[in-house]
Amino acid sequence: MMSPSFEVDPGAGGGVAELLRPAEALVRRRLDQQLLNDVLDGLNPTAEHLAWWLAEQCTAELEIPGILRVVVAETPNTLAEWRAPEYRP
Repeated sequence: MMSPSFEVDPGAGGGVAELLRPAEALVRRRLDQQLLNDVLDGLNPTAEHLAWWLAEQCTAELEIPGILRVVVAETPNTLAEWRAPEYRP
């Protein structure tokens, strides 16, 4: 898996890098060098589930405002994404 990417609503306040600092810490603490089967609470560790799980963790646990999209790339050519209902590309 490559590093996940996040898109945040520009109106969420603060700088994007500062808003996402807790998400980066979460990825390092909970996912880096871990077995995803053990981390994802029984979910099949697909890129789609990981994108959803990251979005849930960022919005519910970390309370990061304005998360619009989470992208998880398996390779440079394949990815999965989670989009918030209010996401408008």
